[in-house]
This record gives sequence, structure tokens and C-alpha cells, in this order.
Amino acid sequence: MVTNYSILHDIPKLKIQKKKLLHAAKELDRILKGEKRPYRSNRFIRRITPKIHEEYEKKRTTSPFNVNDSCISCGICVKNCPVNAMEMGEIKPSWVMPKCDNCLHCLHHCPVDAINYGDSTQNRLRYTYESCFKEST
Repeated sequence: MVTNYSILHDIPKLKIQKKKLLHAAKELDRILKGEKRPYRSNRFIRRITPKIHEEYEKKRTTSPFNVNDSCISCGICVKNCPVNAMEMGEIKPSWVMPKCDNCLHCLHHCPVDAINYGDSTQNRLRYTYESCFKEST
């Protein structure tokens, strides 16, 4: 699958995204047909995952999010926030909850790349599933 967590990872180029998604669709089809077993993490990963999530929950915050001057006040980020953690101010959106899910939907769907998570996402590619399958013009 394609990572969209651009806080920690670079988003792959569009060609690689499309290749990964097509491969994932084929693998899913094989699983659904019973030709392949679904992936299951090894025992060690299953044991440490709850502790990792516990630490993540303690540190999850909206404070690193920022909106630069290229914001066009379209409100797409606010409208599509899955946990309603944003509201539109006079000019720019802001995060109103002390915590959000950090899903980065706002960041990846901003039409002018105005939203960033600190410095870690500046100048990084943005990802949406739909963008992988748009025809190149």
C-alpha cells in the first residue's frame, strides 16, 4: 500500500503509487477468491502494537499543524475533517480540538498545499487515492 503519513515518510512518486495500488487490488482479489491467506503480523508485532498506540495517544496533538499564506479559504479541510477537529476562521482554518486523529486528510486534500505539519511535511508530495488514477494531461 501507499503510505500517506507524510509526517514520517516521503510519499512515493505518482507512478510508484499507482503500481502499488494496482498490486494491492490484485492481492485483495486473490484473498477474496480464497487463493491467498490475508497478511497477519508476527507475534512480536502484535504484542508491541498496543504499547505503541498507547504512546501515540499520549503525544497526539494539533499544535504542529499550520496554514501558510497560500491558503485560499476554500474550507475543504474543515468540511471534510472526519472528526470535526477544525473550523474556518475569518481567513484561515484552525484546529479547535486539543487532539485530532492526525489522519492528515486536511493536509493531503488541500488544493494549494497550504497545510503543513511543522516543517516535516513542507515540500513533500501529497497523496490522495483519486490522484493516482486521474488521466495525465
